[in-house]
Amino acid sequence: MATMDWDELLQTSKDLAARDTDGFPVLQRGLQQVEHLSQKLKSKGRRLDASADSLAAARLFAQEGLSSQKISRELQAFELRPSYVDVAHAGTGSLEEYLQQLHEMSMINTIKEAQRHSEASFEDFMAQCRQQEWAAAKREMFGVGTGAGPISIPRSPNALRSPGSTQQQQQQSGQGQAPTNVEQQLSALEKAYLDVVQHLNAAVAKGESLDAASEFAAASTSALQNQQGQSRATMPAVWGVLVRMLAEASGGGRPTSVALLRGARKYLERGFVDHINSIVHANRAHAALGGAPTRRSQVRAYLRIRESARAPLDFDSAGGADTLWQRIFLCLRCGFHQEALEEARPLVRDVGGHGGSFEGLVREWVGRDGHLTGTSATIMASECVRLLGSADAASARAPAFQYKLLVYTLLSGNRITAEQVMQVAIQQSLLPTIEDFLWFAIALVQPPPAPSGFDAGVSSSGRGDAYQLADLQDHICRYPPEHYAAGGREPLLYAIVLLLTVQLHACIAFLAKHPSATAYRTDAVHLLIALLHHEIWDAGGAKDQTSSPGMDPAVLLQRYGQSFAATAPQIALEYYMLAAQAAQGTPEAKARLLKDLLSESNAFGFLLGSGGGAGALDRLLPEARERSRVLGMVAQECQASGQVDWAIELYQASGQAASALHIVCHQLAMLIPASLDPDRSERAEGELQQVLVRGAGLAAELQVTINSAAVAETEAFATLKNLRRLLVADRMKNYGEAVSALAELTFLPQEQFRVRRCVEGVARLHSAVASLLTPAVAAGGRALAAQGQTVALRALASFAADLPQRISSATLRELNHLQSELS
Repeated sequence: MATMDWDELLQTSKDLAARDTDGFPVLQRGLQQVEHLSQKLKSKGRRLDASADSLAAARLFAQEGLSSQKISRELQAFELRPSYVDVAHAGTGSLEEYLQQLHEMSMINTIKEAQRHSEASFEDFMAQCRQQEWAAAKREMFGVGTGAGPISIPRSPNALRSPGSTQQQQQQSGQGQAPTNVEQQLSALEKAYLDVVQHLNAAVAKGESLDAASEFAAASTSALQNQQGQSRATMPAVWGVLVRMLAEASGGGRPTSVALLRGARKYLERGFVDHINSIVHANRAHAALGGAPTRRSQVRAYLRIRESARAPLDFDSAGGADTLWQRIFLCLRCGFHQEALEEARPLVRDVGGHGGSFEGLVREWVGRDGHLTGTSATIMASECVRLLGSADAASARAPAFQYKLLVYTLLSGNRITAEQVMQVAIQQSLLPTIEDFLWFAIALVQPPPAPSGFDAGVSSSGRGDAYQLADLQDHICRYPPEHYAAGGREPLLYAIVLLLTVQLHACIAFLAKHPSATAYRTDAVHLLIALLHHEIWDAGGAKDQTSSPGMDPAVLLQRYGQSFAATAPQIALEYYMLAAQAAQGTPEAKARLLKDLLSESNAFGFLLGSGGGAGALDRLLPEARERSRVLGMVAQECQASGQVDWAIELYQASGQAASALHIVCHQLAMLIPASLDPDRSERAEGELQQVLVRGAGLAAELQVTINSAAVAETEAFATLKNLRRLLVADRMKNYGEAVSALAELTFLPQEQFRVRRCVEGVARLHSAVASLLTPAVAAGGRALAAQGQTVALRALASFAADLPQRISSATLRELNHLQSELS
């Protein structure tokens, strides 16, 4: 049935084709012709649709008061420069894929942030572990908690090895410098910084001046000049900011914070001038700068480019768009103060009903370095309030009103008005970049109140509503570092923001501790050194100091130097001395740090000198009196902690040979009984001989010194040698030798009339000699009994009987027994 229907349809079509067309010609067309006609019809339909859309868009623009032709011209010159993040999803084909990629990027960013926090936590944990291990090592090394007294023999067999033997093991040179290849392993930046630190320490020791910031800046630039990168901020740029700020602070005559803020403002002004020049150079035809440009013409050329949509402008043709307030603001923004006065000259009308022209207020603001007197500032603050209250929605969007409000606020320096206007400026993009916002906020900051005795009109900050540095710092701290550092990708941008707002504590804490600034730990240390050297570390005020609790500059410098202590003490010492200066440079601080350095490096030869040469400490502490005091304090600490060999060496280096011999005498008093013990005699005898040699050298050194302490220690050393002779003879049962040695010990009587005098003299005995009183009395009694000297034995027994608190009861019984045998 279906086949018949199709056959009938085909026959009907043939009949129609053969029928007369009423005079119309029969068209014969192929497939290619049909396709071509179809394409033409499709393109014609598209053109009709596009024209309809264009007409509809033109009607819509006309209803809103916009020119479609001007928009078309602007779009022809419009250039869209998307970032990588903007085009990262260009390959997505649907909304679902786009959202999926956004979700994946969010997850990746979250994971990276967690990794940074984990790394920071791990670094803190490892630092705590190192501190705990170091504390345990010091306790073990110094014998803390082992019952060791203030003066004791170290426990280890090699404890009596002198620091000189360590020097020999290190094969130090004649000048005492420990050879090391650590400097060859340092990075180029670390080497460059180290050179500056060495020059700085040398200059400080000689009392010479040195521009540390400029030196560090040059070192950073030279070390990083071959590095390639796409970072918007680099460490040389950070140093450049600091150098520019210090250039103003070095002039004196102003509070440090005010001078630093002025330097920051000039740095931002110079950067904006460079920006204007680059824009004008890139659009020279449109800028129409002319052949002899002035600074005023530069600002106008920049406005021709930026305000091209409002052309013609008022300075090009009468009746053009009003740009007067923009010109005044831009001149101030560039630091072109004279040009700002020229632009403000037409504004001769009264301001605030007080009879003063606006030009006069600008002149006062410029002449007083960015602030007005209290009366003028109050006038401008009232005008700001009036402007804010009188503006409707339409006029508030007008550029003339917006920039007039910015200029009025800038001159007023009023904190309440500034907060309101800054919020409006951010919302309406009047301050589109962080540099513009920082300049505006820094220019708002008023000087601190003048001290009593100075002219009260010097500053307007006596008003409670004046915008202060703390207000600016508080505004910056409202946002996390990532807000300023491009999501954490550019940490140095945040460091520059902190420097410009004089948050120096926060800047160093960020570079030294924040996870995103791990690559700048070395820079943080040397930036801190420059801040301390130029004495601006605390210039940020209480707000900055409380923002980074626990930020101790001395600790940061010591930790950095500690990393070199074991392998390169000559490098570590440079940073340890800077750490001591950061701790107010007191002898106590220097002594503590020097002791830690000696404990970690054992580099006595390098620090104190060997082979008759001067040590590094002489270079960094050239004053002999201070050097002797510091070494003496370190020696006392070592003596108290049981490091007797180090104490002796340090006492000698400090010129206190009597104190060193005092320790040697106590060592000798403890080793003499040990050398007589059969179980320990061989090892103790070797140590005893070393102590005797050292004591002999000290005694010889003290022969030329005439003072009571030197005489007392020399006599005590000689007495201890006679005591050893007595005890050794007693052990060998050589009683004749023992009696001979006993005769040299004048504090032990052999005549009855000397007993009372000797008993009274015991209290004045050297503590080392007094510790051997009991064995000396026992040995002397045995020798006198063996030689049959009854009178001498009786005198010695009477002496012992009068000292029951010092002579043991066993010795008293032995003396009584010896007397009974002789009687």
